[in-house]
Parts: sequence; structure tokens; C-alpha cells
Amino acid sequence: MAKRGHIRVGRQFGKEVQEQVFSEHGVTILYYDDIGSAARATRKGEVLYVVGLRGIAGSKEGIVAILKELHARDAAAVDVQTGRRSDGKDGAELMAEAAVALSNERQGGHRAAKKHGRMGGTKSGKNRADRKTPLPTCEKHYFDKTLSNTDAVEKCNSYGYPDEWTYGALYSHFGSRKVKTGRPATKK
Repeated sequence: MAKRGHIRVGRQFGKEVQEQVFSEHGVTILYYDDIGSAARATRKGEVLYVVGLRGIAGSKEGIVAILKELHARDAAAVDVQTGRRSDGKDGAELMAEAAVALSNERQGGHRAAKKHGRMGGTKSGKNRADRKTPLPTCEKHYFDKTLSNTDAVEKCNSYGYPDEWTYGALYSHFGSRKVKTGRPATKK
């Protein structure tokens, strides 16, 4: 009997890698991103081979729906690398691994971000904080009680930052100016 397999291509879950795993394990019939057809083609007692349950769908709900359909046909999904079945005692463990794998696939992780030249990790976070930290001279103007809020913000923006500061951003960074604002109190 020919072995059927399903390939779902994800961001970190390439088609070539999955094809190689399937060929090493003798899976000959492959379905590409068409889990509905693959599930319908699976008959009673047959199995659908996948590389981890994340190879079924891109969400936990999608995986559960396809597994219910397969189990209703007395079929199962099998991880081709480990041989664990979705309908056996390993079903919960396979589902937990799939949830973690899907989460990592969406987030990319720090290694993937670094590999693809995106921002991620400590170095770029530190650089971003350095770019957004006001100069000490800005702090001096911010706490100057003779300046109004608007004047203090204008003085801070006069140093040529790439992004202009707002009063809210300066307040978040420095805290309260401790300057009395509003109308002066009347004597009674």
C-alpha cells in the first residue's frame, strides 16, 4: 500500500525539508497545502503521514478539526519521523508539540530574526533605546520651572532628533515636571 503524506509549507517549515524527510521514510503520495483532499483520500485503517502535527494546519483549531475528521474515518495522522500516532497515547503530546511549533513559527524567535537581519535580541534593543533616550540637556530644559510645557518640548526638539518628542513621551521618560500649572490660587 502506498503511503500518503501532507506537506504544509510554513515560514520556517520548508517544502524541500519535508520532501526529504518523506522520501527517507518511503512516503510516495504527497499532498501540498491541501489537507482536505488528503483527509478525504484516507480510508478506514489508513494513516496520513505528516512531519509533526503542525504539518496538518496553521492553527490548533485547524489541526483539531482535521484530526476529528480522520478519527471519524477510523484513520489517524502519524508523525513520519517518530512513528507516533494521533489516535493513540501520544496524541496529546503530539498536539502540545504542534502548539509550541506553531507559536515559534509565528514569532520567529530571536535566532530567526538575527538570521534574516531583522531587529531582535539585546544589541538592537539597546540601540533602539539609545536612539530614543533624550540628551541630558533635554532633561535640564524639561525640569526648568520657568518654561511652559510647550516651550520645554520645543527646546528638547531643537537638538535635531530624528523623531520629534511630545510632552507625553518626555513625561513617560522623566516623570512629572513638578511645575504648578493653571491659574494662580486666589486669596480668600
